[in-house]
Amino acid sequence: MPKDFSHQDLRGRSFRNQDLTNADFSYADIRGVNFKGAILKRASFAHAKGGVTKKSFAVYLLMILILSALTGFLMVLCNVGMAFIIERVLEEFKVKIEVNIIIYTLLISIAYVLTLAFFIRKGTYSLWNINVLTAGILVGVIVIVLAGTFALAGIGVLALALALGFGFAFAGVGAGVGALGLAYAEIGCLALAGAGIGVGLGILSGAIDEAFAGVSGGATTIQLILSTYVAYRINKEDEQFETYRKFGLSLSSLFGTNFDGADLTDANFTNANLKYCRFGKETIILRTCFKYTENLKFARLTGIILENKAVRELLVTGNGKNQPFRELNLKGAYLVGADLSSADFHEADLIGATLENADLRNANLSRIQALGVEFRGADFTGACLESWNIDATTQLDGAKADYVYLLSDKQERRPASGNFGEGEFAKLFNEVLATVDFIFRNGIDWQAFMVSFDNLREKIRIESDNDDISIQSITNKGDGVFVVKVNVPPHTDKPEFHSDFTKEYESNLRLIEAKYHAQLEFKEKEIAIYREKSIEFREIIGTLAQKPVQIYNQPKAEVDMGDHSFSAGDVSNAVITVGDGNTITQNSTVSAPSPDEIKLKELLAKLQQVIEKSEAAPEDKHDALEEVKRTDCSG
Repeated sequence: MPKDFSHQDLRGRSFRNQDLTNADFSYADIRGVNFKGAILKRASFAHAKGGVTKKSFAVYLLMILILSALTGFLMVLCNVGMAFIIERVLEEFKVKIEVNIIIYTLLISIAYVLTLAFFIRKGTYSLWNINVLTAGILVGVIVIVLAGTFALAGIGVLALALALGFGFAFAGVGAGVGALGLAYAEIGCLALAGAGIGVGLGILSGAIDEAFAGVSGGATTIQLILSTYVAYRINKEDEQFETYRKFGLSLSSLFGTNFDGADLTDANFTNANLKYCRFGKETIILRTCFKYTENLKFARLTGIILENKAVRELLVTGNGKNQPFRELNLKGAYLVGADLSSADFHEADLIGATLENADLRNANLSRIQALGVEFRGADFTGACLESWNIDATTQLDGAKADYVYLLSDKQERRPASGNFGEGEFAKLFNEVLATVDFIFRNGIDWQAFMVSFDNLREKIRIESDNDDISIQSITNKGDGVFVVKVNVPPHTDKPEFHSDFTKEYESNLRLIEAKYHAQLEFKEKEIAIYREKSIEFREIIGTLAQKPVQIYNQPKAEVDMGDHSFSAGDVSNAVITVGDGNTITQNSTVSAPSPDEIKLKELLAKLQQVIEKSEAAPEDKHDALEEVKRTDCSG
């Protein structure tokens, strides 16, 4: 099937679920065409005429005429119910019927005006509310004032029931007609004519006498005036009447051009007439151009970004200068070349939008969602970019700015002085896009960090020979807080990379801490052994010290040049002569060194070596060695 449908009459055709990518419908008559579920990517509808066919329009005319007449008739019946109450009440006061008409008209007028004002203030306007509450006000006041007779009370209850029933019927039909008349603004007179026919039929019916005809006609006139006012407010897109506006647009677009569920990615509707066209929440609106479209406010736009009046006008006119768009949904909006200078987009959702060559000077872009946004050639001079959310899919190539602010209220100017050179603004934020930040709030274990970094680096090199990571900067923020910026390849999944590195770092940190704990535990055991041995040595020393040794110096020298050695046997009360002529008399028995004494010597030597090699404080080492020496000397 050819995809060139330009300048053709396609009224009533169906392209449901067809692939019409790149199709040309420019200047075509597409009234009543069904595009439901069709793929219309990059399709052109420039200057196309959408809406309903003449046959469908005739059906709408008949529908409005019938509903309007029914509404008028029900208005009369509703008023008759309330007039019946007043009629019976005033008869009790013997008031003439001519006065009844005047009093009734005044009462019903005051009641309707007060009721309308009440619900408008509350933002809950509906025709049902006004009719029911008005009837309730009138009946309630009358019954309270004239509650003296049982019969009158009974009449009041019956009349109230009738009034409520008529009011309900009038509300249901009247709401539909009023909203439908809005969508078909050019046939509003037909709706009024239909209402007039209904009123006339009601008055001329045999159920209504002359007196009731007068009061019903007066009350109905008041209702029509109020309905006209409500229609005016709906036409102004007053949020208090939004429910009825949506209802009317749903009816009016029932047989109009249907784009429900269609994929309109990159489609072009420039200068198209979209009156009575139908879009739904399943319609894909992504970078779709609606610039200079006509009658878009009369299309059914439920569930898409065009439903919001401010967004719709922005996409149609391309002028958002000094306008507030805070927290609005602008996903996929087509704003190429738009004037957005000094606009407020705080926390707006711009994901997937295109703002190529847009004027963003002095705009507030703080906290916007700008993932996948096209900013090529946009001018950011003076814009506030506080905490804006961008990533590698955000296109900043060719974007320019003399300077920007990183905080609100013109704080944190970049550059701090002077202006950016050519290409420097885009380069600044492209570098930000190619980095992953790691924040360490309790200092950094550099051994664990470098092991983790090398492991991930090796993994990336194995997966791709051309990719690599590097440390861009390390910043000490004070109070033990460090920020490490790591350069990563453009296609890197940053959340995944951050998660993998964090897990690797924490794992290595636990291993290193376990090793330190093991070494510390070993040192503590060595110290405990040393203390235990010290206690044992002191006990041995104390035992040996209990054996007295006496030394005598005799004046006579007896030189014995013979053998000075002696056996290992016991020597008791012997005089030992040495080379210097001195003699030592051993009063006690001296035995040869026992195995325990030899072992003590060896233990003291080993202990001295352990103390010298230990990492104890110098003064502790000194005290310990002195204790060993004293022990050795005592032995």
